[in-house]
Amino acid sequence: MESSVQELGPTLVELSVTVPVEDVTKHLETSFRELTRHAKVKGFRPGKVPASVVRKLYGRKVKDDVAMKLVDANLARACKEHELKLVAQPQVEVQAVKEGEAFAFKAKVEVRPAIDKVDTTQLKVTRKLVAVTDKDVQREVDRLRRENADMQTPDPIRPAKDNDQLTLAYTVHVDGEEQAELGSEDRLVVLGAGTLIEDVEQALTGMSPGEKKTISVDFDEDGPPNLKGKTAEFHLEVKALQELLLAEEDDEFARDVGEFQTLLELRLDIRTKLEKLRKDQAEAEVKEAVIDRLVETNEIPLPDSMISEEIGRSIQQWMMFQRMQGGASELTEEIQADLDKRAKRKVQAALLLGKIAEDQNLGVDEAAIEAKFQKIAEETGKHVAKVRVEFQGERMEHLRSEIMEERLMEYLMEQATITEEEVTE
Repeated sequence: MESSVQELGPTLVELSVTVPVEDVTKHLETSFRELTRHAKVKGFRPGKVPASVVRKLYGRKVKDDVAMKLVDANLARACKEHELKLVAQPQVEVQAVKEGEAFAFKAKVEVRPAIDKVDTTQLKVTRKLVAVTDKDVQREVDRLRRENADMQTPDPIRPAKDNDQLTLAYTVHVDGEEQAELGSEDRLVVLGAGTLIEDVEQALTGMSPGEKKTISVDFDEDGPPNLKGKTAEFHLEVKALQELLLAEEDDEFARDVGEFQTLLELRLDIRTKLEKLRKDQAEAEVKEAVIDRLVETNEIPLPDSMISEEIGRSIQQWMMFQRMQGGASELTEEIQADLDKRAKRKVQAALLLGKIAEDQNLGVDEAAIEAKFQKIAEETGKHVAKVRVEFQGERMEHLRSEIMEERLMEYLMEQATITEEEVTE
């Protein structure tokens, strides 16, 4: 076999392969001989059909089959010979096999881009530290009081105020068109709980059951993907109102919501958990920022097939999430553009991280896997032997990927320059 490679682009090559006539003849003879043994032709007993008849009746099919066999056998061999890292199924131009002649074919092959070196010297990011305040703790206490409150309909009925639970019906219009996926017929909300857009919450305050109101809300570039930079018109209707009968904020309340003897113990526990949560959030944001800087400072060509595949996965995940939330699954141009951008970032990051793992000789050894098993056993309370048994096949592959990601992230964090900044919430 002879083969050569022509570069058509940074991620696309054309592979030309020629199979010598000896191999072609050998494959043809073998196929015809096998077919002669089993061919069923009217007027002949099985195995007694003359070779000339077999060639006349089945010659074209045999030659097509041999062509595909020669492609399958020699394409993989040629890719290995030229060290091509394929990212998609090759597109093959197959010519007919001719007896007594060499067989040639060409294949367009999409490959991983050649990356000389990944620059990790510009990974400068900021870790934003948000201190836990007494106000934060009080907000959490108030949330627990609302969750454990009794409800009743005021008698006589009155306008809505903080801590009231409302049943809402509303529609959202943008540029005169209703956004069906954003509306609801019977959404339950609690005023003052921080789950509503501020303008909407202000509009609802003071409304009574049966009352309707229309307001306009301007969204900036930090708004939802389909509302960025737009003005939305909310048509609101309060269908029902119930007031929450909040428990007294005392030691008895603390004992009701957890294993605490005093309200002070509850507050200290809330503060500890909030501090850990914000620390974890800050660390996760730093890691995302490091990946963003890695992508920004290392431009590389991206294979179209990898991007298309990732976009497909992103759309499926988005639609699944919409169905779980009970919303419509219609993709707007802005949402599609956002998913496209995220998919390209993910593909670029994966290629760069793969190159780093290769250059730094980062791998997953048995010691790392065993350490992970021990950690899982401690967290779940299971015996480590049982954990080992549970992680087989696909689960083991996921575990290896997780360990690899952790090692890559540890390496990047060591390379990064991280400054800290205290910010308000």
